[in-house]
Formats: sequence, structure tokens, C-alpha cells
Amino acid sequence: MARQKVGERVFVHKKIMIVSRPITLSLSQLTDHNKDEFINSSYPLLSTPTTQNSRLQRFQIESSRLLYLGLPLIVAHLAIIGMAVTDTIMAGQASAVDLAGLAIGSGLWIAASVMVIGLISALSPIIAQLRGAKRLDEIPLQVQQGMFIAAVIGLLMTLILWLAPLLLNAMTLETEVRRVASGYLQILALAALPLAFASLFRNCSEAMGYTRPTMVINLGAFLANILLDYALVFGRWGLPEMGGVGCGIATTALNWVILLLFVVVVSRHKGLRPLRLLRLPRSINATAIRHQLHIGLPIAVGITGEVLFFGIMALLLAPLGAIVVGAHQVAQNFGALIYMIPLGLAQAIAIRVAHSVGSAAPQHARRAAWNGVAVGTLIAVVTALITIIWRSDIASIYSSDPQVQALTQKLLLFCGAYQLFDALQITAWGALRGYKDTRAAMVIQLTSYWLIGFPIGYSLALTEWWQPITGLPAMGAQGFWIGIICGLAAATVMLNGRLWKVSQP
Repeated sequence: MARQKVGERVFVHKKIMIVSRPITLSLSQLTDHNKDEFINSSYPLLSTPTTQNSRLQRFQIESSRLLYLGLPLIVAHLAIIGMAVTDTIMAGQASAVDLAGLAIGSGLWIAASVMVIGLISALSPIIAQLRGAKRLDEIPLQVQQGMFIAAVIGLLMTLILWLAPLLLNAMTLETEVRRVASGYLQILALAALPLAFASLFRNCSEAMGYTRPTMVINLGAFLANILLDYALVFGRWGLPEMGGVGCGIATTALNWVILLLFVVVVSRHKGLRPLRLLRLPRSINATAIRHQLHIGLPIAVGITGEVLFFGIMALLLAPLGAIVVGAHQVAQNFGALIYMIPLGLAQAIAIRVAHSVGSAAPQHARRAAWNGVAVGTLIAVVTALITIIWRSDIASIYSSDPQVQALTQKLLLFCGAYQLFDALQITAWGALRGYKDTRAAMVIQLTSYWLIGFPIGYSLALTEWWQPITGLPAMGAQGFWIGIICGLAAATVMLNGRLWKVSQP
């Protein structure tokens, strides 16, 4: 008995050390009881409404815990897209040519970046499920093998972006527009590798329930981007005037800064330091890499297919002139800004669902999934009304050109309508990620965008095929936006149907 009491005193001493000096511990020093305390340090991630609450109470409690995780992610995503909005505004104020060049270049950059982010995002549900199952000792292995994936995809995208001007040379573009787009993309080639590793460490932090570091870092990058864009686009403070190409320089520099800040987070944060996530891998674990690719590749392909759907529209509209391309870019850019709200919410839904699955709580996982879809829909109603009511003011912020403003106002009507379907499909997609059900979601996304949305949009925008039925000629950019809405509506029906099946206890 005396020996047992001594052991208990030592145990209490170690417990105090965990609370007061977490940076001195490694994962191997955590006992089972201490692991519980370590895991429970992120209370809203783990706690779930009980069945004793009424349905309304469960909705309120689950929504509050979802938003606790989701709001920092929403703000973080808004900050990142805010950087793109800043680029668009600065380039638009410089000239219509800079705006058009940025529109084409950023479409390809976004496609490359989401391929990188999507592939690495497999870590989020993997780590969240491991945390839910209290298998903390398996997390470092997954992160280390993720480093191999980040290095390969980062270097591959560097090469692709550097060679992207060859694609632009084969297209029918104005000479100055091609010059801006080519310079923008070649500079951004240097941003692919830091983007990959920053995404790796960001997913680790978020999956463990620590979403606020992402918010703080991205907000700082957003503010810094405003200053850098202003200086490089217009040639202020002794820097050369570079137009739209200056936006690429600012983005590249900030991606390296973001990587360094996330390295600090995973090495110093009290909830992440014991995991020792910065240790380099000693060897390749084929099983872990296959598992990550099994989840991540469908995510990457699905998201890239969606982004290319939008990016190719800008390329196909290019022959119609800088006014049409610019107005489409403004509407698409604002739509992407609003899209960050349900996207951040979808990531939080994925974390909560994955944790419940790892904890062997299927009822809680189902509740978290459908509650998230409901919250996303309510938010989308508000954002759609804002877009439609204030479309004139939104257009004037982005461009000083009256023709661009007039066409933008028309496109924002479609943008407001599509936000409802977008929120419904992206939140269901987030829940499916939490279940690691990514292949079916990929097939649904590709089918909806390319077999439904694109043919409808292309035929309405650039052909006279519908004229005998509608009496209307080719609709230009407005035709493509109708195709977007049709594709998203199809994705909404199929993804929510898939979620209903997968989430059955």
C-alpha cells in the first residue's frame, strides 16, 4: 500500500507537469490517464449533446460547438480568399489588361494549389479519427509520411506552373494579357512547395481541434498582402510598378512566411509539441502513404475538377474581350469569397464527424453531419440575400470601368442563387470526408460539373443550340453561370443522398 501511495504521488506530480510545463513532455511520457487529459484539452471538439436534451436543445448545443471549431476556419478562409480579392481589386484599378491577365493566371494557380491542398487534406480525418480513438502514438507516423507526399506534389506543381506559359502561348489571347498571366504564374511556381508543407502542418493543428492558429496566421497574411500588393502593383515606396505580376510576388513571399509560422505552431503549441511532429521520417511506410492517397487523391481530383470547371470558363470567355472576362472574374471572385464560409464550416463538420467515428459513436456522427448541413443552409440564405441586394455596390468596389460594373451586376444575380446549392453540397461533402468516404464524392462532383453543368453552360454561353427553344442567342458569361447552378443542384441532390446512406448507424 505504501508503494502504491508513493506511485500515486509521483503520478500527480507528472500530471501537474503536463498542465504547467507541457513543452517538456514527449508523447511517450503520457500515461493513459494523462492522454485523456491531453485529448480533452479541446472540450468543444469532444463533447456531444446527450439524448436527454430536446431536439431543439441538441441543435443549439451541436451548432455552438460546431461554430466554436468552424468560425476560426471561416475567418481563416475568408482571409485567404481576401488575399485573392485584394489581388483582383488592385489589378482592376491598375488596368483592364492587368485584371484579365490576373483572371487567367489565378485560375490556373488556384487549380494547382487546390490539388496540393486537397491531396494533403487526407491527414485531417485520419488524425481526427485517431484522436477520437485515443491512438495518439500513431499520429506522428501519419505526419511523417505526409511529408513525402507534400514534397513530391509541391515539386511537381512547381514544374507545372513554371511551364504554364507554354499553354498560354497556344491560346488566343491579347499579347499584354498573355504577358501578365505568364509572369504571374512563373513567379507563383516558387510558392507551391511552401504551400504544400504549410497545408500539412495546418491540417495537423486543425484535426487536433486547434483552429485558432490558422485564423491568426491567415489574418496576418491578409493584412500584409494589402501592403505588398499596393507597393508592387503601383510601384510605391521605391519598388518598381509591376501591375498584375506584383500580386504573384506578394503571394509567393507570404506563402513562405505562412510555412515558417506553422512550423512555430506545431513545435511550440502546448497541445501539439508532445507529438513531436517536426521529426523527419526515417523511411517510407508504404501502408500509411497508400492510406493517405486513398483518401486524399479523390479529394484532390474532386476539388481540382470543380476549380478547373470555373477556370476553363474564364479561358473560354477570353475571346469575348477583357470586359467579359473581367466581369466574370469579379463575380467569380466574390462568389469564392462567400464560398469560404460553407467551406470553413465543412472542414469543422469533417473534424467533428471524424472524431465521433473514431470514438465509435455513430449516432453522434450522424447528428453532427446533418446539423452541419442545416447550419450551412441557414447561413447561405443570408449571404445570397446580401449578394442580390447589394450587387451594385459590390461591382463598384471591384472595378471602376462602367461596362465591367454593368455586366458584373447581372452575373451577381446568378451568384446569389448558386450560393444556396453550393452550401448544401459542400457541407454534405465535408461530412463525407469525416467518414473517409471520398471516392463516391469525387465521382459525384466530376459528374455534376463536367457531365451536367459544363455542357449546359457551354451550349448556353457560346452556341446558338438553345435558340430554337428559348429564342435567345448565345448568352456569354451568363450562360456559363446557369450551367454552374445546374451542376451544383445535381451535386446537392447526389451528395446529400450519399450522406444519408453513409451516416446510417
